[in-house]
Amino acid sequence: MNIMHKAGLVLAGALLAAPLWAQQRAETYLERINGQRMVAQQITADPQGNLNVQMDSGVTIRVPRAEVKLVVTPKPREVTAMEQGLAANQADDVIRAAPAALNRYQFLGWNGPISYLEGMAQMAKGDLAAAERAFERGLRQPDQSELDLACGRAQLLVRQKKGDEALKLLDRIVAAAPPDKAVVAFNTRARVFAEMGRDHEAVLEYLKTILLFKPNQFPEQRAEAKREAAALLKKRNDPRAADIERME
Repeated sequence: MNIMHKAGLVLAGALLAAPLWAQQRAETYLERINGQRMVAQQITADPQGNLNVQMDSGVTIRVPRAEVKLVVTPKPREVTAMEQGLAANQADDVIRAAPAALNRYQFLGWNGPISYLEGMAQMAKGDLAAAERAFERGLRQPDQSELDLACGRAQLLVRQKKGDEALKLLDRIVAAAPPDKAVVAFNTRARVFAEMGRDHEAVLEYLKTILLFKPNQFPEQRAEAKREAAALLKKRNDPRAADIERME
Protein backbone atom coordinates (compact mmCIF):
# COMPACT_ATOMS: atom_id res chain seq x y z
CA MET A 1 0.00 0.00 0.00
CA ASN A 2 1.57 3.34 -1.01
CA ILE A 3 2.01 6.08 1.56
CA MET A 4 -0.60 8.48 0.20
CA HIS A 5 -3.25 5.76 0.04
CA LYS A 6 -2.49 4.76 3.61
CA ALA A 7 -2.61 8.43 4.65
CA GLY A 8 -6.05 8.67 3.10
CA LEU A 9 -7.19 5.65 5.10
CA VAL A 10 -5.93 7.16 8.34
CA LEU A 11 -7.56 10.50 7.60
CA ALA A 12 -10.88 8.95 6.66
CA GLY A 13 -10.85 6.73 9.73
CA ALA A 14 -10.26 9.67 12.02
CA LEU A 15 -13.31 11.46 10.70
CA LEU A 16 -15.86 8.67 10.73
CA ALA A 17 -17.01 9.61 14.21
CA ALA A 18 -17.05 13.06 15.76
CA PRO A 19 -14.24 13.77 18.23
CA LEU A 20 -15.30 13.73 21.84
CA TRP A 21 -14.84 17.48 22.24
CA ALA A 22 -17.64 18.01 19.70
CA GLN A 23 -20.04 16.42 22.17
CA GLN A 24 -19.07 18.66 25.10
CA ARG A 25 -18.60 22.31 26.05
CA ALA A 26 -22.18 23.40 26.58
CA GLU A 27 -21.02 25.94 29.17
CA THR A 28 -18.02 28.09 30.00
CA TYR A 29 -16.15 27.25 33.17
CA LEU A 30 -12.77 26.89 34.81
CA GLU A 31 -11.50 24.28 37.23
CA ARG A 32 -8.66 25.30 39.52
CA ILE A 33 -6.04 22.95 40.90
CA ASN A 34 -7.55 23.39 44.38
CA GLY A 35 -10.82 21.89 43.10
CA GLN A 36 -12.78 25.12 42.76
CA ARG A 37 -15.09 25.27 39.75
CA MET A 38 -15.90 28.71 38.37
CA VAL A 39 -18.81 28.99 35.94
CA ALA A 40 -18.31 32.12 33.85
CA GLN A 41 -19.88 34.31 31.22
CA GLN A 42 -16.60 34.62 29.38
CA ILE A 43 -12.96 33.61 29.80
CA THR A 44 -10.04 35.27 28.05
CA ALA A 45 -6.30 34.62 28.26
CA ASP A 46 -3.19 36.75 28.06
CA PRO A 47 -0.13 35.60 26.04
CA GLN A 48 1.32 33.88 29.13
CA GLY A 49 -1.80 31.82 29.77
CA ASN A 50 -3.13 33.75 32.75
CA LEU A 51 -6.93 33.88 32.60
CA ASN A 52 -9.47 36.63 33.10
CA VAL A 53 -12.73 35.05 34.22
CA GLN A 54 -15.83 37.21 33.85
CA MET A 55 -18.44 35.97 36.33
CA ASP A 56 -22.22 36.26 35.95
CA SER A 57 -22.13 39.09 38.49
CA GLY A 58 -19.98 41.14 36.10
CA VAL A 59 -16.90 40.83 38.30
CA THR A 60 -13.72 39.73 36.50
CA ILE A 61 -11.29 37.52 38.41
CA ARG A 62 -7.70 36.98 37.30
CA VAL A 63 -6.50 33.39 37.67
CA PRO A 64 -2.77 32.70 37.18
CA ARG A 65 -1.95 29.94 34.72
CA ALA A 66 -0.24 27.89 37.44
CA GLU A 67 -3.57 27.58 39.29
CA VAL A 68 -5.55 26.29 36.29
CA LYS A 69 -6.46 22.61 35.94
CA LEU A 70 -9.04 22.76 33.13
CA VAL A 71 -10.69 25.41 30.96
CA VAL A 72 -13.88 24.81 28.95
CA THR A 73 -15.07 27.44 26.47
CA PRO A 74 -17.35 27.42 23.38
CA LYS A 75 -15.86 26.04 20.19
CA PRO A 76 -14.18 28.80 18.15
CA ARG A 77 -15.20 29.16 14.52
CA GLU A 78 -11.57 28.60 13.56
CA VAL A 79 -11.72 25.08 15.04
CA THR A 80 -14.95 24.37 13.20
CA ALA A 81 -13.28 25.50 9.96
CA MET A 82 -10.31 23.22 10.63
CA GLU A 83 -12.66 20.26 11.24
CA GLN A 84 -14.44 20.97 7.99
CA GLY A 85 -11.14 21.31 6.16
CA LEU A 86 -9.91 17.97 7.42
CA ALA A 87 -13.21 16.32 6.47
CA ALA A 88 -12.83 17.77 2.95
CA ASN A 89 -9.23 16.46 2.66
CA GLN A 90 -7.90 20.03 2.65
CA ALA A 91 -4.89 19.22 4.82
CA ASP A 92 -2.87 22.24 3.67
CA ASP A 93 -5.59 24.63 4.83
CA VAL A 94 -5.74 22.94 8.23
CA ILE A 95 -1.98 23.15 8.67
CA ARG A 96 -1.92 26.84 7.68
CA ALA A 97 -4.72 27.68 10.12
CA ALA A 98 -3.18 25.93 13.11
CA PRO A 99 -0.57 28.52 14.29
CA ALA A 100 -3.03 31.42 14.47
CA ALA A 101 -5.68 29.26 16.15
CA LEU A 102 -3.16 28.05 18.73
CA ASN A 103 -1.96 31.57 19.41
CA ARG A 104 -5.51 32.69 20.14
CA TYR A 105 -7.08 29.68 21.86
CA GLN A 106 -4.40 27.38 23.28
CA PHE A 107 -5.00 28.54 26.86
CA LEU A 108 -8.79 28.45 26.52
CA GLY A 109 -9.12 24.67 26.34
CA TRP A 110 -8.42 24.27 22.63
CA ASN A 111 -4.74 23.37 22.53
CA GLY A 112 -5.56 19.65 22.32
CA PRO A 113 -8.23 19.78 19.59
CA ILE A 114 -6.19 22.16 17.43
CA SER A 115 -3.08 20.01 17.90
CA TYR A 116 -5.07 16.88 17.04
CA LEU A 117 -6.45 18.41 13.84
CA GLU A 118 -3.02 19.65 12.79
CA GLY A 119 -1.47 16.27 13.60
CA MET A 120 -4.03 14.41 11.48
CA ALA A 121 -3.50 16.86 8.62
CA GLN A 122 0.28 16.48 8.82
CA MET A 123 -0.12 12.71 8.81
CA ALA A 124 -2.34 12.93 5.73
CA LYS A 125 0.43 14.90 4.02
CA GLY A 126 2.98 12.26 4.99
CA ASP A 127 4.96 14.50 7.38
CA LEU A 128 5.13 12.09 10.29
CA ALA A 129 7.66 14.13 12.29
CA ALA A 130 5.40 17.21 12.21
CA ALA A 131 2.40 15.05 13.15
CA GLU A 132 4.27 13.67 16.15
CA ARG A 133 5.22 17.17 17.30
CA ALA A 134 1.58 18.27 17.05
CA PHE A 135 0.25 15.32 19.06
CA GLU A 136 2.95 15.73 21.72
CA ARG A 137 2.18 19.45 22.02
CA GLY A 138 -1.48 18.64 22.55
CA LEU A 139 -0.75 16.09 25.26
CA ARG A 140 1.52 18.47 27.20
CA GLN A 141 -1.41 20.70 28.16
CA PRO A 142 -4.27 18.54 29.48
CA ASP A 143 -7.84 19.26 28.39
CA GLN A 144 -10.81 17.18 27.26
CA SER A 145 -9.19 15.78 24.11
CA GLU A 146 -6.57 13.40 25.52
CA LEU A 147 -8.35 10.37 24.08
CA ASP A 148 -8.52 11.80 20.57
CA LEU A 149 -4.84 12.74 20.75
CA ALA A 150 -3.88 9.29 22.02
CA CYS A 151 -5.88 7.62 19.23
CA GLY A 152 -4.26 9.90 16.67
CA ARG A 153 -0.85 9.06 18.07
CA ALA A 154 -1.69 5.35 17.86
CA GLN A 155 -2.41 5.71 14.17
CA LEU A 156 0.86 7.61 13.79
CA LEU A 157 2.74 4.75 15.46
CA VAL A 158 1.34 2.39 12.82
CA ARG A 159 2.66 4.67 10.11
CA GLN A 160 6.03 4.58 11.87
CA LYS A 161 5.99 0.75 11.70
CA LYS A 162 5.33 0.54 15.45
CA GLY A 163 2.01 -1.28 15.34
CA ASP A 164 2.60 -3.29 18.50
CA GLU A 165 3.36 -0.11 20.43
CA ALA A 166 0.16 1.43 19.07
CA LEU A 167 -1.89 -1.52 20.29
CA LYS A 168 -0.33 -1.33 23.75
CA LEU A 169 -1.23 2.35 23.92
CA LEU A 170 -4.84 1.58 23.00
CA ASP A 171 -4.95 -1.30 25.50
CA ARG A 172 -4.07 1.20 28.26
CA ILE A 173 -6.84 3.52 27.09
CA VAL A 174 -9.46 0.76 27.09
CA ALA A 175 -8.41 -0.51 30.52
CA ALA A 176 -8.88 2.89 32.16
CA ALA A 177 -11.65 4.42 30.07
CA PRO A 178 -15.38 4.78 30.75
CA PRO A 179 -17.68 3.41 28.00
CA ASP A 180 -17.91 6.67 26.05
CA LYS A 181 -14.14 6.65 25.61
CA ALA A 182 -13.62 2.89 25.31
CA VAL A 183 -15.84 2.76 22.24
CA VAL A 184 -13.54 5.21 20.44
CA ALA A 185 -10.52 3.13 21.40
CA PHE A 186 -12.18 -0.07 20.11
CA ASN A 187 -12.72 1.50 16.70
CA THR A 188 -9.21 2.91 16.64
CA ARG A 189 -7.79 -0.51 17.51
CA ALA A 190 -9.79 -1.90 14.59
CA ARG A 191 -8.33 0.68 12.22
CA VAL A 192 -4.84 -0.09 13.48
CA PHE A 193 -5.33 -3.81 12.90
CA ALA A 194 -6.73 -3.13 9.41
CA GLU A 195 -3.76 -0.95 8.47
CA MET A 196 -1.44 -3.72 9.68
CA GLY A 197 -3.23 -6.18 7.37
CA ARG A 198 -4.80 -8.05 10.30
CA ASP A 199 -8.36 -7.91 8.99
CA HIS A 200 -9.76 -10.72 11.15
CA GLU A 201 -8.67 -8.97 14.35
CA ALA A 202 -9.99 -5.67 13.02
CA VAL A 203 -13.43 -7.20 12.50
CA LEU A 204 -13.39 -8.58 16.05
CA GLU A 205 -12.64 -5.11 17.44
CA TYR A 206 -15.47 -3.58 15.44
CA LEU A 207 -17.77 -6.30 16.76
CA LYS A 208 -16.98 -5.17 20.31
CA THR A 209 -18.43 -1.77 19.45
CA ILE A 210 -21.47 -3.35 17.79
CA LEU A 211 -22.24 -5.96 20.43
CA LEU A 212 -21.19 -4.37 23.72
CA PHE A 213 -23.35 -1.28 23.33
CA LYS A 214 -27.07 -0.85 22.71
CA PRO A 215 -28.23 0.48 19.32
CA ASN A 216 -29.06 3.87 20.83
CA GLN A 217 -25.63 4.19 22.44
CA PHE A 218 -22.85 5.89 20.47
CA PRO A 219 -24.68 5.71 17.12
CA GLU A 220 -21.85 7.30 15.11
CA GLN A 221 -19.25 4.86 16.43
CA ARG A 222 -21.57 1.86 15.94
CA ALA A 223 -22.38 2.96 12.37
CA GLU A 224 -18.66 3.20 11.64
CA ALA A 225 -18.04 -0.24 13.12
CA LYS A 226 -20.83 -1.87 11.09
CA ARG A 227 -19.75 -0.22 7.85
CA GLU A 228 -16.06 -0.99 8.21
CA ALA A 229 -16.49 -4.54 9.52
CA ALA A 230 -18.80 -5.38 6.62
CA ALA A 231 -16.33 -3.88 4.14
CA LEU A 232 -13.46 -5.96 5.53
CA LEU A 233 -15.54 -9.13 5.28
CA LYS A 234 -16.67 -8.32 1.74
CA LYS A 235 -13.02 -7.89 0.77
CA ARG A 236 -12.56 -11.54 1.77
CA ASN A 237 -15.82 -12.62 0.09
CA ASP A 238 -17.13 -13.60 3.51
CA PRO A 239 -20.95 -13.95 3.48
CA ARG A 240 -21.11 -12.85 7.12
CA ALA A 241 -20.80 -9.26 5.87
CA ALA A 242 -24.55 -9.30 5.20
CA ASP A 243 -25.22 -10.44 8.77
CA ILE A 244 -23.34 -7.45 10.15
CA GLU A 245 -25.15 -5.04 7.85
CA ARG A 246 -28.50 -6.36 9.15
CA MET A 247 -27.59 -5.79 12.80
CA GLU A 248 -29.43 -3.01 14.61
